[in-house]
Amino acid sequence: MDTRLFLLGCMCEREAPVVWEATVER
Repeated sequence: MDTRLFLLGCMCEREAPVVWEATVER
């Protein structure tokens, strides 16, 4: 996993966890 995606995930996890999960699947 990319570090940028990981940091972005922490931020998105609070605002839009669903979107983050969709991004991880891709």
